[in-house]
Amino acid sequence: MEDNNCNHLPDWVNSGFVLTLIGLGGVCCGSFLLFILKSRCYEIRCCGIKCLRTPLVGSDLENVTIETQTRQSPI
Repeated sequence: MEDNNCNHLPDWVNSGFVLTLIGLGGVCCGSFLLFILKSRCYEIRCCGIKCLRTPLVGSDLENVTIETQTRQSPI
């Protein structure tokens, strides 16, 4: 007889619940990273992590261009 480790979990813990928790964790991490990206702070400290950076000044934000590259498919 095999011992299943999931026998001690309540009935409402199923794959949908676990997937929802993973999705919420991803959204929280993404929101935090977006906050850091848009922040005007020079030094950001959170949970033992320290980030020193030089954000763009307001007048330089108008001159920012984003270049994209397209990948060519091999033939």
